[in-house]
Amino acid sequence: MRRAVVYTTATNLGIQALAAVSGVLLARMLGPEGRGEFAAVLLWPMLLANVALVGMDVETARLAAANRRSVRALVGLALRAALIAGGLGAFIGWWLLPAVLPGDKLHLLGTSRAMLLVIAASVANVLVFSIALGREDHRAYNLSRLSFSLVYVTLLSVVALSASAQVSVVAAAFGFAAALGVVVSLVIVLRGHEPAAMAEPDFTLRSLLRGAWPFAGSNALQALNIYIAQVMLIALSDSHTLGLYAVAFVFASAQSSFATAMASLSFARVASAGDELGAQWLIERAQIAIVAAVAIMLIVMVVGPHLLPLLFGEAFSAAVPIMLAIVPASALSGVALMFDHVLRGRGVVRGGIRARALGVLLVIGVSVVTEPSLGVYGVVLGVNVGALCELYVLARAAASHFEANTVELLSLRLSMVRRILSAAMGRANR
Repeated sequence: MRRAVVYTTATNLGIQALAAVSGVLLARMLGPEGRGEFAAVLLWPMLLANVALVGMDVETARLAAANRRSVRALVGLALRAALIAGGLGAFIGWWLLPAVLPGDKLHLLGTSRAMLLVIAASVANVLVFSIALGREDHRAYNLSRLSFSLVYVTLLSVVALSASAQVSVVAAAFGFAAALGVVVSLVIVLRGHEPAAMAEPDFTLRSLLRGAWPFAGSNALQALNIYIAQVMLIALSDSHTLGLYAVAFVFASAQSSFATAMASLSFARVASAGDELGAQWLIERAQIAIVAAVAIMLIVMVVGPHLLPLLFGEAFSAAVPIMLAIVPASALSGVALMFDHVLRGRGVVRGGIRARALGVLLVIGVSVVTEPSLGVYGVVLGVNVGALCELYVLARAAASHFEANTVELLSLRLSMVRRILSAAMGRANR
């Protein structure tokens, strides 16, 4: 488990480093206003792509955990599901976009509609690497996730060198990278898996959706939770402010590499172990997640104000205070993500639904009330309040299912911190 966490965290750091490179390229090429327009173009297609999963990623990983030899059958199921989900998402998005884009951003409608084609590719990518995650094939899981970022940064570099930077050109590069990423992921996950000598299980879309449906509400709310701040900023602010927020959010999310690794691997561990894991295991995972989140948050708050303008340019200096205000929410969300995936591993969705619904409502409510007086910081305040409440609700739900104490889960014990640091230093010395 520890080795898998290290490898997956390293991959996440690689993905985040590539995301930082792409963020710098986008910022330098487009400037604050253009960066905000690109965020507006991508927002609804990516939100719909997340909603279109309807929990199929969770069920696909669970099927893979129970049928580790049936890789090809599961891949076929994943691609069929992605085509159908992508088609439905694109159809809904085509009619939805004119209604949700404000008047000052309607000139982006054509590009945003074209990006709806990305939905199928995005769903396919997630389902394919969910197969590797469920099988605990961490090498395939990590390499398949890395493929999109590598292709995208390469294409953005070509665009930057050609001096043809426009929002539509950058969006086309994103779409092509998503499509090519599916091909690369398929090659990685299927490599070495010959057709089974025995008849493979007959996985059907109906059975996949039946297993995924309990996660649909939680999945949709999680997607909305990820993008709700940008939704509010598109509705309430201009493209320049949205561009500053997009850069600040990317920089503030430095802890997501470790948090995502912990969450994904905890899900796989719980899905495989069933009821064998108890309160002590959950407490240890929570302590590691909290220590890492606090440490990374402090590092970002110290280094970020100097590094952000240096990387993205002085035009984005105004993003520094926004970034500092978002960092606590990012740390809280990272720990909450671990609890959410632990619950999903046991097939529990109610806690996630309650937490996400509360978080979304708080972000909307606080933003609407405070944005007129605080501007973008009103939205950021809503994000922090929502993240704090989500963490508490998810921790309480996880404590209930693992027969642990909520306060114990969320409290840092010095003995546990010393143990974690000693183990980390011991591995570093080796």
